Amino acid sequence: MRKITLEIDFSTVGNLFPLDFFSSVLSLIDRVEAKSFLNIDMQKGVKIAIVEFTMKSGHVLEDIPFPPFAKILNVLAHHENKFLVLIHIQYDPSLMSQLSPFGLDHIFYETPAYLNNDRLVFSILGEHDELSSFLTLVKKFIGDLTILRIQNHTYNDESLLSGLTERQKEILIKAKQSGYYEIPRKISTQALAEEFRISKAAVLEHLRKAEGKIMMKVIQ
Repeated sequence: MRKITLEIDFSTVGNLFPLDFFSSVLSLIDRVEAKSFLNIDMQKGVKIAIVEFTMKSGHVLEDIPFPPFAKILNVLAHHENKFLVLIHIQYDPSLMSQLSPFGLDHIFYETPAYLNNDRLVFSILGEHDELSSFLTLVKKFIGDLTILRIQNHTYNDESLLSGLTERQKEILIKAKQSGYYEIPRKISTQALAEEFRISKAAVLEHLRKAEGKIMMKVIQ
C-alpha cells in the first residue's frame, strides 16, 4: 500500500466540493487541519474525523456556516482561538456509488490534511491501481495538482486501539459496528449495556476512557 500527499489550489475544486463553503470558511479561519480520520466508509459517503479549527481574531467556532452534510459531534478541546472537534460528514450516497467504479471505496484518507491560504493538502492510502484511478478522476475534474510526496505505507486500523484494555476495545468496536457513532444513532447506550450485561453507566465509562486514550494518541 502507498501513501500520496497532494496539494490543490482550493479555488479549482468547485466541481467536487461546495466552493462557497470553502470561501466562507476561509474568511473566518486561519487553518483547518484534520488530526485523525477515525471512520471512513466510502460506500456510504461517511467520514468521522478529529479536526482542529484555528479561528481568525474575533471569530468563534459557532460562526462557521457548516453545510447540511457536516455536523460537529463534540468539542474535544478549546484553547484561545483553536477548537479541536469530532466532526461527522455524510456525502450523498448516490454520488459515492457513481464514484465506486474508480476504486474510491478502496481509498483511505490520512494525514496530513489541511486547508489554509487557498491551499488544500490531503493524503490518501491505497494500492497502485486504485490510486492511479483516483488521480485520473481528480485531474479530470479540477486539472493540475501537485504531488508533494509518495511513500510506502502500512495501513493499520488497530494502531489507535493498541492502548485500550480488551474490554474497552470490545465495547468500542461493538458500538462502532452497531451504529452508535452514526447520525442518528442506530443503537442506544442502554441497548449496548444489555448486550454486554452491564449497567449503562459502565458502558459510558468504558467508552469515555477508550475515547480519552484515543484522543491522547491523536493530539500528543
